[in-house]
Amino acid sequence: MNIDERAVIAAHNNADLYEAVFLSHGLRYERLPFGFVARDQPPPYYAHLTALSHKAQNDICRQFKDVVQRFSGRAVMKDSFCQMDAQSEGLEVLFDASWIWFGKDKQRPSCNWKRVKSNSDLQLWQDAWKQSGCPTDVEMFNQTFLNREDIFIFGQKSRGVFEKGCIGNRSSNCIG
Repeated sequence: MNIDERAVIAAHNNADLYEAVFLSHGLRYERLPFGFVARDQPPPYYAHLTALSHKAQNDICRQFKDVVQRFSGRAVMKDSFCQMDAQSEGLEVLFDASWIWFGKDKQRPSCNWKRVKSNSDLQLWQDAWKQSGCPTDVEMFNQTFLNREDIFIFGQKSRGVFEKGCIGNRSSNCIG
């Protein structure tokens, strides 16, 4: 299978975000050359194993079997390259997705997005996320997460309420 190197860069950037989330929650993990592996139960929306290599399918399968056993048969894997034969591995595909790439742009877009910098704005941002359909009561993002230099939480406010938001994380060779 021919994999665009940008997908590998994106997968590793996503693992950097996972690392930031896990660290902010005090959760243990391991970064192997082929995957990001949860050692503790991950927070909602985060996988127990995330594939970081398109060349190590056997290692990924072996590791996932260990993860499933560790978490009593209830584990989630993120196949960053859509390589796993879910049916033959006894897996269920929850959804398909694609990496997108936006190259360097010399002209900065104009917008009224503001960076969330305070704990009170972070709470407002999370409240808006929950009100727009986030089905978890877990506080996903905290002051530790907000204070990281490689994490950027943005939002658009209207009348003191966030209406839009996103999180960016900077890795060595891209921003996700």
